[in-house]
Amino acid sequence: MSREEEVRRALGKPARYGPDLDLKAYVREAREWPTTSIEELPEEVTGRALEVGVDGSGSGVYFQVDRSVVYRAVERMYEGKVEVLSVREALEKYDWVEKLFWKLVEPDTDKYTALAYLEPDEGYFIRIRRGAKVERPIQTCMFVSTDRLDQNVHNLIVAEEGSEAHIVTGCTLHPTVRSGLHVGVSEFYVKRGAKLTFSMVHAWAEGFDVRPRSRAVLEDDATFVSNYVCLKPVRTFQALPEALCEGRNSRVRFNTVIYGRGSAVIDVGAKAVLRGAGSRAEIVSRVVASDSSKVCARGVLVGEVGDVRGHTEC
Repeated sequence: MSREEEVRRALGKPARYGPDLDLKAYVREAREWPTTSIEELPEEVTGRALEVGVDGSGSGVYFQVDRSVVYRAVERMYEGKVEVLSVREALEKYDWVEKLFWKLVEPDTDKYTALAYLEPDEGYFIRIRRGAKVERPIQTCMFVSTDRLDQNVHNLIVAEEGSEAHIVTGCTLHPTVRSGLHVGVSEFYVKRGAKLTFSMVHAWAEGFDVRPRSRAVLEDDATFVSNYVCLKPVRTFQALPEALCEGRNSRVRFNTVIYGRGSAVIDVGAKAVLRGAGSRAEIVSRVVASDSSKVCARGVLVGEVGDVRGHTEC
């Protein structure tokens, strides 16, 4: 059986946690958006993006609406330090990118990863070059403008040896969108001595479903901080990001802030696997569940060698 056949079989495979979704309930048709500047986007787009922390002033910027990459750029002073491309461009430009693509997240994990593999809608490639210290955040925005759309993105982030950067990703939708599905696959490679902070802010709608799938691998002395914030209504949300601390003295911290509202069903948490001697992990959750919402906050810490430490709190 070919890999594609195996992945197609996974389209019927529910996720281990969270409510199961009928993928036929969503649409794939969306109009093409032209390439433009952030300033030329409609106010209802830029206003919503600003609410999730994206104003276009980052050291690098990537902006996607539905299936269209409308803007990407790197500030002149950061050229040679940061590279921002669509994943399609990165796969065409570098042979080595394919060796990293779909290597941390298996496409047949569940129906959502299978969907992202079989029907991809771009996504971003961010590379922080060796030794670069990027003071200003790199901004990315995933925007949904079509009601009932199924948006499947795959992001690849590489923080090279000794680099430091902060990525702010805002995911949101047009005021007229009431329902839909966002599947976001993200793979992080944090090289030796690199420090990467990844902050994701979501603002969806009461009828919207969200299924992020992410995994990070850390080398010696690497640090990865993952922040997730969702304070707006959502119908269902399920994610369990994972970090593999392969390197000696590697560090990971997951911070999650959730405000459950209405009848939302939210299943979120994090997993850290400590394989390198001296590696450390923290999983911290802050949750408020109001109205009839249901929130499950998970934390999984696995120590596979001695001299490792893990801490979780909720």
